[in-house]
Amino acid sequence: MTCKICERMKEKEEILYEDEVGVVLVGDTLLGHITVHPKKHITKIRELDDAELEHLFTIANLGSTVVFETLGAQGTNIVVHSGASDEHISINVIPR
Repeated sequence: MTCKICERMKEKEEILYEDEVGVVLVGDTLLGHITVHPKKHITKIRELDDAELEHLFTIANLGSTVVFETLGAQGTNIVVHSGASDEHISINVIPR
């Protein structure tokens, strides 16, 4: 079975930002929703080392600021999806 996130990472139009550690994708929940993922296929957050985890949360924080300022949102929620046996972990930035 192919990971949906891994497939989306191949679609350049889905990518908002990319570096050596992570990728930011357009979210699918509502306007301004973005998702941050490690490039490596990881299903549990504990599989990341401290530097990778810090880097991904820094990206999520910067993304949160962009979403907040661009949309004039009241704030953002940052939600981690981790632990499903076959799903890529994600850090979701959701405007409110």
